[in-house]
Amino acid sequence: PRKRDPRRDEAFHLWKESGGTKKLKDIADELGVTSSTVRKWKANDKWEEKINGSAPKSKGSAPFRPGAPKGNKNARGNKGGKAPPGNKNAKGNRGGAAPKGNKNSVRTGE
Repeated sequence: PRKRDPRRDEAFHLWKESGGTKKLKDIADELGVTSSTVRKWKANDKWEEKINGSAPKSKGSAPFRPGAPKGNKNARGNKGGKAPPGNKNAKGNRGGAAPKGNKNSVRTGE
């Protein structure tokens, strides 16, 4: 691997001496690198955490709650399992399967 750039540690030292108030752009100008390079160093080396201590740990993601949120009206009137009253989408289909003689699954070109 490539050797660590000594300007990287110098950049942190300059930023730390200023108490974290010095602009990264000014540090970059002093060291002769681009401001995006200094920004990357700051993120990768976690300068903020080194000065302020570690950030508070999150408790993880929100708990899983199946179903729609409280107050959601998207499925109003649908009791689940049955079509809402007046729905004609499945008219004449009693068993929930394709009608007798249907060739939906035939793949041989018959």
